[in-house]
Amino acid sequence: MNPDEAKNLFREASEICRSATEQTMNVTLQYDESSLLCVDELIDRNWPDGVTGNMDQLVLIWGSFIGECLRTILNGEWVMTDAGWGVRCNDIVAHPFNKVEKRFRNGTGDSISFFYQALVGTLNPSEQ
Repeated sequence: MNPDEAKNLFREASEICRSATEQTMNVTLQYDESSLLCVDELIDRNWPDGVTGNMDQLVLIWGSFIGECLRTILNGEWVMTDAGWGVRCNDIVAHPFNKVEKRFRNGTGDSISFFYQALVGTLNPSEQ
């Protein structure tokens, strides 16, 4: 898959995430900070015991949504790195797929909210 195809896949998967969340959880997600910060709560509510079995689709749709939020909020761009696809914001690359997989596996110890707030703090240290 070439980079443009991958980026299109991420946008499509993110829209699937938004649509499914609205239909099944009655929650409307936007590509904004408040929606990004509620991902932990949505995961806790819908997968309280974690995910058993193959979680590839969940990682794709939630990682894509988180990545699209980072792109929108922090003016980032999708990039391929040695660690996989990430979103570059200034000189920092965040890896939303890796993060959301850890979140599903490890629970709140790998908080998406903390991940985002740490990234913002690194990008804008004067706002700490």
